Amino acid sequence: MNRSERRKILKTSRDEPIDGNNAALAVALRDQALSRHRSGQLAEAIAHFNQSLAIQDQDSVTHHGLGLALRDNGDTETALHHLQIALSLSPQDVVILNNLGGIHFAAGRFHEARQAFETALKIREDWQLLWRNLGACWVGLDVPERAIAALSHAVKLAPDDSWAHYHFGRAAMKLNDAKTAIVAFREALNLDPTNSAKAIALAELFEDVADFPNADVAYRHALAQKPDDAAVILKVARRLTHLGKPDEALILLNYALELIPDDPNCTIGLAWAHRSLGTPEFAESLCRETLERHPDMTDARFLLGFLRMEAGDMVTAKSCFGTILLQDPDHNDTGINDAYLDLAVGNFEIGWRKFETRLKLPIFRFHHHTGRRWSGESLADKTILIEAEQGYGDAFQFIRYVPLVAQQAGHVLLRVAPPLAGLLAGLPDNVSLIPWEGRINDFDLRIELMSLPLMFGTTLENVPKPIPYLSVDQARIDRWSEYFADETDALKVGIVWAGNPDHQNDCNRSMPISALAPLTAIPGIKLYSLQVGPRALDLANLPEGAVQDLSSLLSDFTETGAALSNLDLVISVDTSVVHLAGALGRPAWLLLSTASEWRWLRDREDSPWYPSLRLFRQSAYRDWPELVARVAKALEAAKASGGLLS
Repeated sequence: MNRSERRKILKTSRDEPIDGNNAALAVALRDQALSRHRSGQLAEAIAHFNQSLAIQDQDSVTHHGLGLALRDNGDTETALHHLQIALSLSPQDVVILNNLGGIHFAAGRFHEARQAFETALKIREDWQLLWRNLGACWVGLDVPERAIAALSHAVKLAPDDSWAHYHFGRAAMKLNDAKTAIVAFREALNLDPTNSAKAIALAELFEDVADFPNADVAYRHALAQKPDDAAVILKVARRLTHLGKPDEALILLNYALELIPDDPNCTIGLAWAHRSLGTPEFAESLCRETLERHPDMTDARFLLGFLRMEAGDMVTAKSCFGTILLQDPDHNDTGINDAYLDLAVGNFEIGWRKFETRLKLPIFRFHHHTGRRWSGESLADKTILIEAEQGYGDAFQFIRYVPLVAQQAGHVLLRVAPPLAGLLAGLPDNVSLIPWEGRINDFDLRIELMSLPLMFGTTLENVPKPIPYLSVDQARIDRWSEYFADETDALKVGIVWAGNPDHQNDCNRSMPISALAPLTAIPGIKLYSLQVGPRALDLANLPEGAVQDLSSLLSDFTETGAALSNLDLVISVDTSVVHLAGALGRPAWLLLSTASEWRWLRDREDSPWYPSLRLFRQSAYRDWPELVARVAKALEAAKASGGLLS
């Protein structure tokens, strides 16, 4: 049959009964369409399918094939139409049902997709793919229990199906079971190691649970699989910036700019990196330039507000955050930082309420209990669970509220990280410690530790000050006193120069140890390093013997507390050691950057939280040498006055 004969048949086929020649032509056209589809020639495939249907419109295979070609060509509605026709012609065809469900799923129509997969499973319950797809639907429908059941069956039928493990991880996340989700995502990636999407999912989950080293590994794995994927590059660069490696981030970001030169996300990534590098003015200019071109870009406006907040320009920061919150009241990062603005200026009544925004952070979802939160009702004869949160310093600062709760409650369960437990022996008898990894159900109400200032109506004037409210075992203190026995005349001073490197503000609040060198030259002063972790090795940058290294002896906060209980003074940047000193009532001088945290308020040399603290603030951005020079003078004066540390 030549081409002209085919055209003639196609022109007249609708009005003529189908004979053997017409049927053969319909099949031939359908087969050509299938071949074109396989080779990616979608337009030609769709044309041939339609030509075949013009001859024989009751063929389920042709309708099915046309539906899939239309799906791949982006015409979802017409694709669904033809798949429905195919299903009406072959109602027991599970492949059609599976593809019908897949199109609904891709369009976000999870109910319709679920119905298709469940119908197919009634016909063929041993097809593992249907169980996996059904489980993914239940994840999309936010019914994780049913998702887990379906996906467990899928994994049992095909343990090597990486996507089944991936969706299982997504379901576990919805159940706030981070451990199970991590195991599932890891297995998915092990089975499909070149899939960057699975690596990113694992990395983001590690980030959500604050496991930053593993997040870094997973992000780098994703980048290795797709080194030219700009989206992956931006994610890795962001993590490098937060890890204190902005130089590495800049290399990636500049490459991303070559790939997507007009993408504002690259520019904002660069701005974050430059902020970490100590060039906030340039970072701010990048934000403003981006907002000129993209005035609705929330990330640019947020970073601009964040930079102005760090610069002490509360008015501009408030304006930026307010604009974002008008458009998106649920923008979590903005809500938290807007709370910080109020808290930093002592506007506690409003600030504590806004601070509740932090409860939307992923770490609360994965690490904290669910159940009825305390809203101020009577605690008489009730058991309340208090969960410590965020950093160690935060826990030290707000544990002062636990005895106030204990006065009202029948029983208090305090869930804290293990390193803090040894310092809490002085809490009331009706307070029991719960290990951080423990999960319990036997409580009436719950509350997060940092919500207690709101519950007790804390203002600048009524901050609870039962100092000290932490204690160290006296026998441990006495044991440490033997270590310092030979230093009878010197003023014994502990120093800390760096905090948690994963803290977003570490680039500002930590200092190079070289900045503390002037303290080593003050006569009559004996310096002891309370620095732990990798930065303890920085001591090699000071003259040998200038500072006594205690890091190997500081196995936990109890040992640190016993050590500083024997010191005359602690001089530290903003770290948990300062909070510990303050909670123990020990003298401490706090060295603050211009971008200091809200809890230290503004333009004050004292702290309403810790009467034993004296605050030294940078006079210029990242100018640690000038600040340390003032500290050195104050230390010389203290030594000259007989060790008075007022």
